[in-house]
Amino acid sequence: MKHHNRMIKICSKPLPVDIVFHPIWWNKNAGITFDESFFYDPRRRVEDEQKMEGLQISDTYLLIDRMSVSHEKDSESRLIDSAETAFYEGRGECRLMFMPS
Repeated sequence: MKHHNRMIKICSKPLPVDIVFHPIWWNKNAGITFDESFFYDPRRRVEDEQKMEGLQISDTYLLIDRMSVSHEKDSESRLIDSAETAFYEGRGECRLMFMPS
């Protein structure tokens, strides 16, 4: 059986997903440290949570697929499927990047 890189529908609704960034990312981009006071000082926790919710993450991308140059029919189908997935996940927005080899 030939394997195709396609999404399999497992339920009628999209599954809820949370994207969680590494603590180093939060420290670099929002100045948040996950030390003892983050967990035990309610006032600080609320302030940091508000920072986290209000941070604009416009330069963060989800990588859907990587490909190399090919003229095979399967590659064309894979590219179309990946672009369709990217439009869905990006809520109508998609960026195709062609990197030099």
